Amino acid sequence: MRVSKANSEVLMKKKGQSEIAGFAIILVIVAVIMLIFLSFSLNKSNEEFTQSYEVDGFIQASLEYTTVCAQNYEPNYLSIRKVLVKCVENDPCYSEAGIGPNPCKILNETLTDLVKSSWNVGEDWPTKGYVLNITNKGEELFSLEEGNITKNSKGSSQEFEGGLTVQFIVYN
Repeated sequence: MRVSKANSEVLMKKKGQSEIAGFAIILVIVAVIMLIFLSFSLNKSNEEFTQSYEVDGFIQASLEYTTVCAQNYEPNYLSIRKVLVKCVENDPCYSEAGIGPNPCKILNETLTDLVKSSWNVGEDWPTKGYVLNITNKGEELFSLEEGNITKNSKGSSQEFEGGLTVQFIVYN
């Protein structure tokens, strides 16, 4: 079967049109995929939310933070964990001059400085607020709260023998 020159041109045009249509469909598919990826990347919040392990790690590290409270002599400084026990037992700290500052006062000042310098709070920050509570047998020893309490929170607590509990909650 012989195809005439006119029929050949018509077939070539149809073949060219179908190739162009196929190319256009491929371009549309690629554009849609790119839009989907773009929308995912733009919808991603700029805020990095606090994870539970970060809150737990903060409590653990804070309990080992060295204070200005000395055991029997300077420079035998105690960690926050040991100053907590001294505060509960009302056992004073020592300084070069002898018996020194109240351990509960040192605990309050040290924890306040530590938390405020570690957790920036506000609208421009991922952390919107936090609450730190330390209780002994249900009685509050220390409490620090800053910022807004939201529905999204991560928290951790550490319990010690004798009913001493440290609880820290971060609100995103």
